[in-house]
Amino acid sequence: MPTEPTDRVHPYRTLLAWQRTLVVLDNTAGVQQVSDLLPSRVRCATIVTTSTPGH
Repeated sequence: MPTEPTDRVHPYRTLLAWQRTLVVLDNTAGVQQVSDLLPSRVRCATIVTTSTPGH
């Protein structure tokens, strides 16, 4: 497994390419944090949650 996060994107997306997958990204800080993790195939779905500080 590559050590750099940017080098992990391709193997991650390749793994998801032929899977039916639900990806849950909890307590995210923003679009930049999750954009590389969003599956690009029709057979995948993503739930993204975030929390507002102080609430």
